[in-house]
Amino acid sequence: MDPLTMAGVSFGLQAIGTGLGFMGQQDQARQNNKAIKARNRYSMQQYAYGEQMKDFEHKNALKIYDMRVEQSRLQNQEYDNAWKEYYMDEQIQFEEILNQAKIQALQSNMQLENAQNAYTASALNRGAVGRRAGVRGANAALLAAMGNAERGRQLTLAQDTMDTRMGRQARRTNLRKQMSFNAIGPRPERTPVAPLPFMESMDRGPSSMGLFSGLLNDVGSAVGVYSSLKAPSVGNIGTPNPTTLPNLRSGSAGGNSNLVSNVASLYK
Repeated sequence: MDPLTMAGVSFGLQAIGTGLGFMGQQDQARQNNKAIKARNRYSMQQYAYGEQMKDFEHKNALKIYDMRVEQSRLQNQEYDNAWKEYYMDEQIQFEEILNQAKIQALQSNMQLENAQNAYTASALNRGAVGRRAGVRGANAALLAAMGNAERGRQLTLAQDTMDTRMGRQARRTNLRKQMSFNAIGPRPERTPVAPLPFMESMDRGPSSMGLFSGLLNDVGSAVGVYSSLKAPSVGNIGTPNPTTLPNLRSGSAGGNSNLVSNVASLYK
């Protein structure tokens, strides 16, 4: 087989190897990119799912918040109704006490008037005159006045007691309404949006310049094979090489004898 064919075969084999290596690198890059795309897609799906869960939780929190607001409104309405009923009951109870006091006062005045009339008639029948005739009437009037004073004192005490109970109930009602409002809590807010996930860069794969460079190296190797297998020219066959060691030692290399001697001394 001639050297040129051997050089061509050498280049072809090396070029095939280079091409297969380049194709292998491309296939590996495609596999890497497929895996990178899958991981990036999974990261984005997880990110989107997380944001959807945040929206879902925020909507549920708003629904619960609205229910608490409505519950607080109903509780406040119940507290107001209870306060109104309590106020009306206290007023009715005080009105009953006041009416009883008025009736007792009226009965006392009627009894006093009847007693005074009876005392006056009895004194006239007995012929009693002067200061002695009005003593019993004055005593009756004094007792009636003392009874009225006691009833007035009881009415004042009842009113003070009613005001104390109503003030206590009003403070209790306001405290319950404030506690109902505090039970609502702050209005829920959505969790801030998370930053986007890190996206991996795609594998660019092997460069075309790398393939070109590999082919150039293959060409150089083929040229080297061709040069090593190429036969020498006919004109050089049998001609002694002036630079060989025997010619240098014998001094028959021709040219400058000093140069020949110096070069020959290197091989001694």
